[in-house]
Amino acid sequence: MDVLEGLRRSSKGQLRYDVNWRSTQLQECSSPKISCKYLNVIRALEDSETNDNMCKDRRLEDYEYETKEVRSVDERKNLLIARSAAHGPGYYDSTHVSIHSYEKEKKQEAQQRVEERKSLFEMHSEHLMKEKKRALLANIEEKHNKILEGIQSLQLELKNKELEVLKSQKDLELNHKKSAIRASEKVRHVEEMKQKLIEEEERNKREMSSLRSCCEQVQDIYKELVTVVKTCQYQDHLPSNTATITDEAQKVLSLSINTFSDSNALGKAVDGALQHLPEYLDIMKALLSKAKKAASEAESKAKKELAEKEAKRKEEEEKRKKEEAKKEEEKIKLQESSAKSAAVPQHLSNCISSTSFKVYTKLENLLEKTEKSFEVLSTSKDQSVKKVKLDLQRAVTTPINTISDRSPVHLMEKITKLSNLLHGQQIELSGKPFSTSVHPCAPVYCSNLVAKKIVQQGSQQVSSNHNAAFPIATVAIGIWSAFPDVGDLILAHFYKQCPFLVPLYIPQAEGMSDADYFQSLGYVCQDGEIEPRDKYLKRISGTIRLYAAIVSSLPPKGSSPNHPHGIAYGWMWLARILNLPPKADYTATAIFEFLDVAGHALLKQYRIQFWKLVLVLIRELLPKIEQITAPSQSGPVVRLKSFLEKAYRSRSMQIPEGYLSPDWWFSSGVSGIYGT
Repeated sequence: MDVLEGLRRSSKGQLRYDVNWRSTQLQECSSPKISCKYLNVIRALEDSETNDNMCKDRRLEDYEYETKEVRSVDERKNLLIARSAAHGPGYYDSTHVSIHSYEKEKKQEAQQRVEERKSLFEMHSEHLMKEKKRALLANIEEKHNKILEGIQSLQLELKNKELEVLKSQKDLELNHKKSAIRASEKVRHVEEMKQKLIEEEERNKREMSSLRSCCEQVQDIYKELVTVVKTCQYQDHLPSNTATITDEAQKVLSLSINTFSDSNALGKAVDGALQHLPEYLDIMKALLSKAKKAASEAESKAKKELAEKEAKRKEEEEKRKKEEAKKEEEKIKLQESSAKSAAVPQHLSNCISSTSFKVYTKLENLLEKTEKSFEVLSTSKDQSVKKVKLDLQRAVTTPINTISDRSPVHLMEKITKLSNLLHGQQIELSGKPFSTSVHPCAPVYCSNLVAKKIVQQGSQQVSSNHNAAFPIATVAIGIWSAFPDVGDLILAHFYKQCPFLVPLYIPQAEGMSDADYFQSLGYVCQDGEIEPRDKYLKRISGTIRLYAAIVSSLPPKGSSPNHPHGIAYGWMWLARILNLPPKADYTATAIFEFLDVAGHALLKQYRIQFWKLVLVLIRELLPKIEQITAPSQSGPVVRLKSFLEKAYRSRSMQIPEGYLSPDWWFSSGVSGIYGT
């Protein structure tokens, strides 16, 4: 404890050491170098200490501290040497010697262990070097063996490949020889096939040429057969089996065409084609012979019948002419006596003007004469004549009943068809050619029927559809322009169906029944019953509107630019009706319907004169009509008054709906030709 206390109190024991100092710094501080000139001072200071125990303790403390801080033996040795030199030989005691001896012994032991370890290390290193050398030699030998084995395997593989190449070369040579043999065989086979194909193609061409020739002959014979049947002028006299012949011919034609088409599609004759087509040709020739024979028989039969009919007709015609001559003489005598007395009968003096009466009488006589001229056709009981009359009616009514404003081309087709019929040209009727040459009276009958059917469209169509008046009027104008005699018949039928268009107010004569009187006005009377007044007014309204449409419409494109019955006749009609005493209902209805359709054309033509005429109608005619009209029947006069006053105030007349303007005619390229 004394040693430790001494050491603590020493200068070094009072020092503070940092544990993080580097070991070199610690060594420098632990063993400072002391100069020789300071040794005497240090000894003097150390001798002044009187207490040996304290010195011992301090030496022991210094020793422990130094041994603790200085770890290496060399440092302690140097320290001891330094202190021994400083304090003298008596400074160190037995403890120091023991310590030194122990250190020396330990150092020797350590040196011995180091030597042993070194020798062991050298032995071990030598052993490792031997083992490494031995392993290296073994590795080299193994690699060398592997290289030798690889070289041997490569040599063996090359040898095998050489054998395989030689074998494959031999196989290729063998295959080449076989391929050359096969190729030569194929070339020979191809040449043979090519030759066969050429021969077959030539044969097919010859066969197809033969088939085509047969098929064309069949078609030509069929066309000739159809022409023979269709161009036969006596269709009604053809035998009943004629249709069967045509059907069989068509079937044979279809079979021929189908057989040839199948062969043509295949490029060669189908099975049986070379046999069947010549058979079809023979069958078609036989059918043609039958058709020619049937046409010849029909012609001879028809000529025989026509000769008989002609003889009969001539007999009837002579008889009719004698009767007509007799009636004509009587009529001439009557006209001469009537002309001498007065132009208009006394009982009609307030009902029609003299000029109108002359026109009316002329047209009435024309219509009567025309109707008598075809009495043989219209009253015949012969079935063949009846069939002719029925065909004539169908040829006329079909185009007239289908008139519409669909297009200009449509109207021109109707006009052309009717014109061709009236010219005596052939038209198609139910798929067959037809003309008015079938009967001597057919042309006159058709002319009258066309005029009658056109006028009837007014009461049948226009009365319920006002727009229909204009396309019908256009067709009427086209026919009227090309056939003035038909136009006279149209006007005659207008006057017969509606006397107010003359204008003519037929009075009821003494002894005339109501049925006869109303029938003369245009009423429909059946079984003594007279149709209602409203229905009658509606019918004559349609007739008047159709007449007004005719006088106010433009001639159709392609016809004569001169209207055959234009707006001047409408002005004349209005002037004549103003000069006659009005009739309740009839006058107001006729004027309203006429002006509603033709008013715009009258205004365009006569301008100021037209308004003067309207003013006369308002101021003079309307009061007269109102005086004779019962309050219960004032509808027509009120409607006319309102219409005239409105037009006069606005100084305008509306173009009626459905009017065919010039723009409508130029909406499609049309060139009309009426017959030849």
